Amino acid sequence: KGHVTVRVEREANNILFEVRDRGIGIAQADQELVFEPFETILEDKDDPRLGFGLGLKITEHIIDLHDGETWFESKAGQGSSFFFTIPL
Repeated sequence: KGHVTVRVEREANNILFEVRDRGIGIAQADQELVFEPFETILEDKDDPRLGFGLGLKITEHIIDLHDGETWFESKAGQGSSFFFTIPL
């Protein structure tokens, strides 16, 4: 039932990637945990969306190795946008 949008844009010195979803979003209080390994904001441990909490940390590490940047914007109940850049 979800919707995901992927956008790629060339900037002056980077390629900008955005992955946007219209999911549950991330409450302000939980946002500091997003790039921490083995963390999740899901309280229901049987929720099929529950993972190991490594995907974003691995992504951040790979982008760092390419001298890029990783960040996100999110509001609870309104979805999230995850961004990363790769230098040209």
